[in-house]
Amino acid sequence: MAWQVASLIARCQPADRPMVEATLASVPGIEVAGAEGGTLVVLVEGLSEGQLAERFDAVRTHPKVLSAVLVEHRIDTDPPADPNDEARP
Repeated sequence: MAWQVASLIARCQPADRPMVEATLASVPGIEVAGAEGGTLVVLVEGLSEGQLAERFDAVRTHPKVLSAVLVEHRIDTDPPADPNDEARP
């Protein structure tokens, strides 16, 4: 089974960043890896391109997100080291 990960740069108003971070962090398969000012580095994980696209849309359509740009997309076909690894959705 393939596992997919993408990194995104999302931008919002700096004052909105705490709310955007909290909302995105509550979505399974989305992690805010870093943020400064109104810029967030977002990691999105999924088992398929469709699942990845749904999660990307959750970032892109957040009412306070001004833009979201795909930086990188990778597909990993190696199984996780631990079959119970919850880091992979």
